[in-house]
Amino acid sequence: MDSNNSILSIRRRLSFLLAKAACEVFPDAQTVEAQATDKVFYADICFTQKFDKIYLPLIQERFVNLLKNDIPIEHREMVPASARGVLKKAGQNLQARRLPSHPQLLLGLSIHEDFALISPQIEENTDRFFWELLGAYEGGTVGELVVTRLIGIAHEDLASIKSSKKFWARQPYIPIEKLVTEEKFLMSIEQLPVWLPKGERLRRDLQEMWEKLLLNAGFQIVSTGGQFIFEEDAKVIASLIDDNNLCLAESAFCSEENEEFQREGILTPLRGWRDWNMRICPKEKVRESCISSLQFILQIPRMLSFNARVILCTSLSGETKDLRAAADALGVDYCCEIETDSKQSSIKVQISDRIGRWWTLSTLWIEKKHPMQGRRAIFTSCFGKWERLIGLLLEKCESKLIKEELSLEQLIGNCELHMEQNPCLGPRLQR
Repeated sequence: MDSNNSILSIRRRLSFLLAKAACEVFPDAQTVEAQATDKVFYADICFTQKFDKIYLPLIQERFVNLLKNDIPIEHREMVPASARGVLKKAGQNLQARRLPSHPQLLLGLSIHEDFALISPQIEENTDRFFWELLGAYEGGTVGELVVTRLIGIAHEDLASIKSSKKFWARQPYIPIEKLVTEEKFLMSIEQLPVWLPKGERLRRDLQEMWEKLLLNAGFQIVSTGGQFIFEEDAKVIASLIDDNNLCLAESAFCSEENEEFQREGILTPLRGWRDWNMRICPKEKVRESCISSLQFILQIPRMLSFNARVILCTSLSGETKDLRAAADALGVDYCCEIETDSKQSSIKVQISDRIGRWWTLSTLWIEKKHPMQGRRAIFTSCFGKWERLIGLLLEKCESKLIKEELSLEQLIGNCELHMEQNPCLGPRLQR
């Protein structure tokens, strides 16, 4: 096992133990998730009472005891119905309610005695490591419940721990949800994002940038009031404006169809601002259109100064041939994942937050249906969930956007000029 995989495996184990420790100290607590990234391990917990800092030493003491006992963690794979039963028996009703329902899907559970969580496999690891808990931070929401994020760091050597502690001391962690709310950019009311005046200014900047990018790429901007255009609608529109090689774009406030997979109010809102861009092309030019569309969205993270990774997402019923060919033609380094909550395969360009969680920025997919004979529809989304992007931008450029009150154009520069000067540049990609 190489060093990176080894420490990630250690962090996964620590995140499970941290969640277990919290739920043992507070038996009524519910785990939202316990995960590890290339920067931290963390557990998102919903407590029945407001979390007080005096509780953290109690959780840490239990966490240390679990570590000393070196408890065995069993990993099982099972279908959602079975996983739901195991989680309910373990008292993790929140995780049980949020499971996907696809009958062919296998979910991984990590289990110790009467405690269970949805988790990647946690491998036994005897490597030496050092760890420290950074603290507890009030973060997002799940419905009416407030999430408290317990975060720790773990490294294979003491020097890395000291360096990491200095980094987090210089730049104290603030969850994105808390940042955008306290600085009065966005707030969430019953899972509905509300753009406050400072946030609305940034959203209008983003809107202007999006329009420039799409118009410069040859799209025509339309409005459907947030219903968005699908390929069957395009057939009618194409006949009205006499253009079968149609490129249409829309940004609007809309509702998310699949509420089953939502988590946090700002980062994954049930309703919010989206963009939805469609290109109709001859069937024989689908691959060529996929290449140019992917080339286009790959430039967006670089323009926003984010590192990025690319994921080829395969739905249980979708094909990936043309999408894979487009990524290969551009020499893109990508990972493959199976996506259960979508009927379409897609390519997703993701950016990360401060603690190393990956979030989807841009998406490319091909419509499966073929109402326009001999033609296909290629869809892209440039900025994904706009509330999320604003939050990630605020986290990344807090001093410039909050203290100096710069506009996005002042922060990023001329987006059209950037795209013209870097027509073939993709982002700095990471696996």
